[in-house]
Amino acid sequence: PTTSVIDMGADIIKTKKTHSALPESLANEKFILMVGTIEPRKNYQTILNNVNLLKELDLSVVIVGKRGWESDSFFKRLEEEESLGSVFWLQNVDDQTLLSLYEKCFLYLTTSHYEGYGLPVIEALQHGCCVISSNGGALPEAGKGVSLVYKSENELRNLLTQCATDNDHYNNVISKSKNINVTSWKKSASQLNSIISEFFDQEEIK
Repeated sequence: PTTSVIDMGADIIKTKKTHSALPESLANEKFILMVGTIEPRKNYQTILNNVNLLKELDLSVVIVGKRGWESDSFFKRLEEEESLGSVFWLQNVDDQTLLSLYEKCFLYLTTSHYEGYGLPVIEALQHGCCVISSNGGALPEAGKGVSLVYKSENELRNLLTQCATDNDHYNNVISKSKNINVTSWKKSASQLNSIISEFFDQEEIK
């Protein structure tokens, strides 16, 4: 049979809420957003290693993801940083809150060792975010040539510093992100429906 490729949707539908879905604790924060289950492949340890740099840059970190299978020592460190106010760990976040986080964040970051696709990267671009990602797996492709890709922890530190201190560079990345065309879930479903319909039409001909 013929193989077809379908673009995955990345839009989050905004509901008619009369108030912001952003947690009050983040209202005045300038933060980096990270999304994904907390497990070794996501490599959240990298951002904890650089908390002091983020403090120098006046940035905090918001991690959206359920507790996974990371080590007890990692969660202890995460909770310590959370108690100090440098990291915010949000679990069971609904779509409207996630949408508000994308809209409010200073930049989106993924430090994953490997991703088969990287949906949050596409979601972040869809919201016009500045995106920094590792070069793990399909992440550079997901970034559509707009995301800032790093290969080493030192490169990551340089990118974070540049975005936080060079307004012209930061605004240029934001401008490129806002011009990216991202597939909607409605279009993705339509593509799938067309392929399935064509398949069954061919089967009837046989």
